[in-house]
Amino acid sequence: MLTATPPLFSDDQWDDLLDFIEQGKVIPIIGEGAVTFGADDQPLYPWLAARLAERLEIPAERIGDQPTVSRVVQEHLKHNGERNLIYSRLHRILKDPALTPGSTLRCIAKIDAFKLMLSTTFDPLLERAVNEVRHGGDARTQTAAFFPGASQKDLPARTSELATSFVYYLLGRMSVAAGEFVAWEEDLLDFFFELPRHLGTDVMRNLSADLKSQALLAIGLNFSDWVARLLLRIARQDSLSRVSLNSWLAEGPHGVSPSMVMFFGGVSKNIQVVECDPQAFMAELLRRYQERFPETAARPQAKGGSTSGLVFISYAREDEAEARQIKSALEAGGCTVYFDRERLGTGMNFHYQLEDQVSRHCAVFISVVSPYTESAVGDNYFRRERFWASQRAQSFSDLDREEFYLPFLIHTESPPGLVHEPRIFSASQWNRCPGGVVPASTAEKVASLQKKFCPPIS
Repeated sequence: MLTATPPLFSDDQWDDLLDFIEQGKVIPIIGEGAVTFGADDQPLYPWLAARLAERLEIPAERIGDQPTVSRVVQEHLKHNGERNLIYSRLHRILKDPALTPGSTLRCIAKIDAFKLMLSTTFDPLLERAVNEVRHGGDARTQTAAFFPGASQKDLPARTSELATSFVYYLLGRMSVAAGEFVAWEEDLLDFFFELPRHLGTDVMRNLSADLKSQALLAIGLNFSDWVARLLLRIARQDSLSRVSLNSWLAEGPHGVSPSMVMFFGGVSKNIQVVECDPQAFMAELLRRYQERFPETAARPQAKGGSTSGLVFISYAREDEAEARQIKSALEAGGCTVYFDRERLGTGMNFHYQLEDQVSRHCAVFISVVSPYTESAVGDNYFRRERFWASQRAQSFSDLDREEFYLPFLIHTESPPGLVHEPRIFSASQWNRCPGGVVPASTAEKVASLQKKFCPPIS
């Protein structure tokens, strides 16, 4: 039975956490205490330990009433069992598509401001939850995993620039091979020795920078006091007593020791320990998040939602009048348009709304090109929008890429040299719309492309 509000967390503390989430400055770290499966929310890892013991033919009396995967591994190795069998059997058990993610992982997936999610477990259930909740079941969530011999250990970009949801397996992901994920204490020691060494180099530059600059929300790590502190120390890449960024550690009563509370309360006051049921904590966090941002509650599950398959117009603020003319002409030609001034309301997380629309939902992207877009300096949202479009189009064919991204030149003469249009769209055909006047034939072409590329609702 879930409690309405996890204990020892005030309204102000909830609001502090939500403020960080709203700013896109929180990276959740999910542990095995948050991983349940099936309609009855059965904890995955005790079940997995029992299944592994069966596969390795270990008698139940040798692993006790509350078995752990690590205990099963120790019993197997103690009796001269083959090491590789551990990893191949775990992989085979977890491949079962009937293992559906439980409520806590779904709550995490529904907080769409969480773009990058870290997992300290090796199972695929968080990834499945994000695919189901955000992508309608399609396997569109990007993933990567750390293990010492991995060829690709880093994020493809900083979190703010990722094209879609990303799950990073910090301690490896399920594999048939030993050494590619943490199954027991010896593996954990190996990973904890290697991980900080790689985070300190360009090999993991993007993830390293994000871990240093973002708040962390650890949920159900189920680690001992020292292991939890060591993991946070490795993630922060600095002494916890010197870290000034806020972080939260939501743990069940068995995962919170007096020494942990004393350490974080005295030595590192910026890490708050919340003794709670992780399932109840995430349910309450989701409720408060959706209460603050009601438009996000319906988006992931929407069928026939009003923001999918639209024509997105990207423009500099100085060109707003011309962009509005383009919008009107396209609507007259049968298009449905996403225009930020009309779609973004007070209280919305506008950064996420724009990124989500470009990276996932729009059918056609119109880049309004002018001397303003070519001469602008500093941080401008039209540049971010065009970057997101380029990231999304990397998997498109050359033809689809040219038809998805349409440059609209609104001045009579082309800028002397294009420096802000992504190179990936260099073959796209120009559409000349001086002063924002769109020829009827161009509006009709955009309308036909919108129908062609209107993506499935997710």
